[in-house]
Amino acid sequence: MKRQIEKMLAASKDPRRLAREDATNFPWILPVFAVAFAIGKLSRVVKLCDGMIRLAEISAADMAEELREAAHYLLRAADLLENEDDKEAGHVG
Repeated sequence: MKRQIEKMLAASKDPRRLAREDATNFPWILPVFAVAFAIGKLSRVVKLCDGMIRLAEISAADMAEELREAAHYLLRAADLLENEDDKEAGHVG
């Protein structure tokens, strides 16, 4: 478990990921795009075969990275949605 946490922390400092976070692109300002990007990442991990959902035949390291990035996008979408709710609540009162 500790090793996985260390991997996640190291991945969060990846220059490519930091560049994406710092960019002003749609996944970072609109929740719908963040969710769409997460679905795109998940589509690389799961496949529909003969009516059943299966994990894709990719390396464990690649699968782990895709899942981390999908989680990252989903967390971003949640933050954006919460911030929208906070802003709306502030305008009402």
